[in-house]
Amino acid sequence: MSEAVCERIFGALGVDTSNYTSSAAVMFSDRTCRNEKKLLPVPQGNLGLRQSDAVFAHVKQFAEVFSRLEISGEDIRA
Repeated sequence: MSEAVCERIFGALGVDTSNYTSSAAVMFSDRTCRNEKKLLPVPQGNLGLRQSDAVFAHVKQFAEVFSRLEISGEDIRA
């Protein structure tokens, strides 16, 4: 494996769904980090979301959040 590829291997992946925000962060083996987040959509005039609606919104949003991290399958090692 080339040195350039080794530098991009994940050290950790974190996911958070608190405070009406879908968040994800990655830390690579060279200790560089990236994070992205997106607020949940709450209709104007509403005080919040039902738990089931919030879970569904997080699931829908994570595809975008992960894509904005600009990682690919080549970056991931299990």
